[in-house]
Amino acid sequence: MATRSMERALWVGFVSLIFAACLVVGYLIASSIAQADASEPEYKKNSDGLTYGTVIEASPWGEMPDLVAVMATNGEVGYVYWSVIENTPPPPANPEEAERYMNDKIARDSVLLVEFLAEDLDVEVNTGAVNALLAYESAEAYMVGQRTAPGVMWTVDEEARISLAESLNIDAADLPEGIELRGLLTRVFSRVQNENFVEIPVYLEDGKTQIGVFRAPA
Repeated sequence: MATRSMERALWVGFVSLIFAACLVVGYLIASSIAQADASEPEYKKNSDGLTYGTVIEASPWGEMPDLVAVMATNGEVGYVYWSVIENTPPPPANPEEAERYMNDKIARDSVLLVEFLAEDLDVEVNTGAVNALLAYESAEAYMVGQRTAPGVMWTVDEEARISLAESLNIDAADLPEGIELRGLLTRVFSRVQNENFVEIPVYLEDGKTQIGVFRAPA
């Protein structure tokens, strides 16, 4: 479906760039905090003896500071512990890895969507009868509200709603309609996407005062 293709393209690009983008932004804004030496990185140290600086300072030599500059989700610039950030999964290194990542992500997201829908609807779902991927695609189709085919486009809200109910193996009467169902699916998709990230505390250079969080792929 068009929505899956769009999501695939967006996520492959996003996951590949999320670390570089956030760390580089942190560098650009915080460059006045710590300057790289011409021959080797000489990081500043806080009162506890922890070094702090930017990823770009370390890149020629590979030695990272204890605290690395990033931009938090609230726009504040601070530092994350490198010992924490280095343990998060690296972005895909090539198209094959990106394809595997997307396939795994869609499979996980489909299962989570079914789980969260069953929870919100307070219904029991026979997991043995659930086509999780179809449920995911049906929910996407309902949110988009349109489907395209060669030379034709038509609304498929009710068709997608019925398909979603069938894929969950529940009666369509158990699903809300219209704006209520869109609101439910919006909440569920948001929960699903949040499961794809971990929140890492962002601190001032003291490594103790938290000023925000940095979101990294889980």
